Amino acid sequence: MFSLTNNSSKNNTFSFDGGNLTIYGGLVLFKELFELLNLVNLISKHLVTNDQRLYYSYSETAILIQLLYQNLAGHDTDYACQELKKDAYFQQLLETEQVASQPTLSRFFSRATEETVEALRQLNLELIQIFLQFHQVDTLIIDVDSTHFTTYGKQEGSDYNAHYRATGYHPLYAFESQTGYCFNAQLRPGNRYCSDGAVEFLQPILEGFNRLLFRMDSGFASPQIYNSIEESGESYLIKLKRNPVLSRLGDLSLLNHEDENLTILPHSSYSETVYQAKSWDHARRVCQFSQREEGELFYEVTSLVTNLTGGVSEEHFELYRKRGQAENFIKEMKSGFFGDKTDSSTLIKNEVRMMISCLAYNISLFMRHLAGGSVKNLTMKRFRKLFINIAGKCVKSARRQVLKLSSLYSLKDEFRALFERISRLNFSLPILYKARDTGPPLLGL
Repeated sequence: MFSLTNNSSKNNTFSFDGGNLTIYGGLVLFKELFELLNLVNLISKHLVTNDQRLYYSYSETAILIQLLYQNLAGHDTDYACQELKKDAYFQQLLETEQVASQPTLSRFFSRATEETVEALRQLNLELIQIFLQFHQVDTLIIDVDSTHFTTYGKQEGSDYNAHYRATGYHPLYAFESQTGYCFNAQLRPGNRYCSDGAVEFLQPILEGFNRLLFRMDSGFASPQIYNSIEESGESYLIKLKRNPVLSRLGDLSLLNHEDENLTILPHSSYSETVYQAKSWDHARRVCQFSQREEGELFYEVTSLVTNLTGGVSEEHFELYRKRGQAENFIKEMKSGFFGDKTDSSTLIKNEVRMMISCLAYNISLFMRHLAGGSVKNLTMKRFRKLFINIAGKCVKSARRQVLKLSSLYSLKDEFRALFERISRLNFSLPILYKARDTGPPLLGL
């Protein structure tokens, strides 16, 4: 026991014999979920690396589990394992009950190949199929968007992107709008155009799910994308780039009733037409929104191409405008799960890191959906503060180990209720996602 006496003659004492303490007590929630999901077996079934080791202390599956826990705990560097070794509970989360060192983690990424990325992608899709059992969703609305990852070195694939006016990567993301799950992610060189490789990017989603509606901006206005979605029997709403023909069609469709005063601005109108660009093999339905703002001489015409047969133009635009939520999902992926961490030297290593962030994002999101209420809408940073960074003490007896959380924790009831919800989950006979046949179709889908 140490004591210090200040000028006011008050004694301040402290000691280092408090026992085996942790600041990650809330990770017991994820430990319970991982065990019920049988995540170790799921990873072992999918994970492929160029592993030529004859002797090792940590399997590839064990290393990936540790990386997921590190991400969920809020650590973005491999070196964080040095700090986590000193935490009394973190090592109990792991199968080996030992925290792998930073060199061991780095060598895992060195063994990664393109097959590793594809394996993680398939693992992510299987987890989503399991998670969707617990959601009442008739139609999956998939928002596809690209973003920018800044690089600060000479990483493989790093290049200048004229749109973002910065050097880095230009990855693709596909999010489900209603649940927020990330269905796919792909890291691409910085100079790639939005739609480059998009057909191949969408293929795993088209093969694994049904009753899909894709929403994309004009960067993905490509006949190859239209054809791919149409051949799969799914639907899309994709914004078209402006051109004189579409603008003229929008102007011609403007209503001019005698009792309508077009001088009152802003003035807007919805319409639709049938249009075929030179690169298309057949004509398609195009919905248009024409708007003239105050101070503008001409109408600005926005056009959406779609293969939806039902609904009116205004309904389709209302649905399309909600795709802006994808930007928030991307921000959460970056800020909460370090999805834009690109400090490895090769494209493959950085893409593996990106997919690990994607897995952690989806697992955490499922956890927050289970919690429900206001917890469902928390950012991961806030969720960590409230439900993960909980002080606790690890007590070991002859028969078992007990995690004693702080008696001063203010969300005991909510934490206990969430743990009980997780414990009641039954993944023993998972039924992979299948859209319900009941209920009204979405805009003629």
